[in-house]
Amino acid sequence: MGQGAVARKRLEGLLTPKTFAHSLAVQDRARALAADFGAALDELRSMDEIPDVFFRFGVGHFKSVALFKVQSNMVMGWRGAGLGVVNELIRGIVVPVQSDTFLARGIDEGPYAGQAGGNAVEERITEQLGATADAHVVTGAVKVGERPVLVVCGLTEDAAPDAEVVNQIGELCSLASKAVLRIIMERKKAKKAEAEAEAPAEETPKAEAEAPSEETPKAEAE
Repeated sequence: MGQGAVARKRLEGLLTPKTFAHSLAVQDRARALAADFGAALDELRSMDEIPDVFFRFGVGHFKSVALFKVQSNMVMGWRGAGLGVVNELIRGIVVPVQSDTFLARGIDEGPYAGQAGGNAVEERITEQLGATADAHVVTGAVKVGERPVLVVCGLTEDAAPDAEVVNQIGELCSLASKAVLRIIMERKKAKKAEAEAEAPAEETPKAEAEAPSEETPKAEAE
């Protein structure tokens, strides 16, 4: 019996038929998520294309989704999509990486899920994202190594997203992290190739002119 079959057999003994079936369904959806969005991220050639992948995922789960860039230890609004979203307002959001906000917790604890409105800053952020001050949020970070480069935020107002959606955001952030690293490496490789192509070819040193041969001295007259 293979390892997968053994693991499944153990689960069958621990879970009821209903919860076991649900667990398998969750695993199937997780694999589908990785296959679908992983393939989309593999095709990206620019960081500017990443938000569209998260927006496509968020359509069925959130009222709105917003992405933030992380630069110089600051989380800065970038792009958003959904009900009530105005990108000009999103770009006005700037908070420190080290702050008491759900954006910062998405970096430290991601994926993070909770209810906004814990302080005036969070209330202001959710308002700028087109939601009520007490909206439910899910945040996660896209990282290169340990360095965060993007923060993703999904919002709902009526009810909190279920645990599966929170886990999927975490998985999607992980897939996006790999895509960002690949894009960075490809960009570095392209710049190196471009620099090498533009570099002037080393000139082959000209051969030194041959020294004139010494004239054979004329024989002295006898």
